[in-house]
Amino acid sequence: VGVMSIGIVSLGHGEKNILIGVTKNKKGKVRYAAEKMDAKTSEEMERAIRSMILNFEYLYKCEIIQRIKCDKESGVGALKENLENKWIKLTTNTGHDPAGNGMAEVGVRVVAKAAKPLLSRYSDDTRKQLWQDAMVHAARRLNMRETCEEDSIGGNDMMPFMSKGLARVPKDKSEKLKEDAKEVLYLYPSADVAKASEVVEYEEGNNEIRLGRRFQTR
Repeated sequence: VGVMSIGIVSLGHGEKNILIGVTKNKKGKVRYAAEKMDAKTSEEMERAIRSMILNFEYLYKCEIIQRIKCDKESGVGALKENLENKWIKLTTNTGHDPAGNGMAEVGVRVVAKAAKPLLSRYSDDTRKQLWQDAMVHAARRLNMRETCEEDSIGGNDMMPFMSKGLARVPKDKSEKLKEDAKEVLYLYPSADVAKASEVVEYEEGNNEIRLGRRFQTR
């Protein structure tokens, strides 16, 4: 039975949130996941958890997740009921003892430590904008650092965080891609579409980067 431990990290006053998930694959190796959340609600947590479970089970060959451990958070009651209707048991640690969900606590520290150097050369405002993206990138990179053969997505599929490239930019989700390519910055590989990447448009000026629209590209 697969067990996933989760922990929420927030920046500022909860304007930016990210859910960190930690589990082990069938060979007993630790795997990490990070999902951005718009708010700390049961709906957003369930959406992020669903995405994590898909990544763990299909990309990283982990056991089928049937149990989730987390700290007591607002909205956990409704989340527990929704998950248990889908045959996933949610347990919360008692009180506020971090050791009760130690695997998640360690996972948060590991991912945050890996993400920190990715943001070191940017201004405070840019770091705030990129914080969630850096956490997602770091979690994916941690999973890919060992071998390219073990997981469905190999380390060679990843580019350095915020590296420059060219991509065809869609006008919107319903329209085809423009023929003209634009300069973009690479964020992380998308788990939703095979061989796709999450990128962001940008402009440079006065030693500052102004970030624009984000989208997936092949």
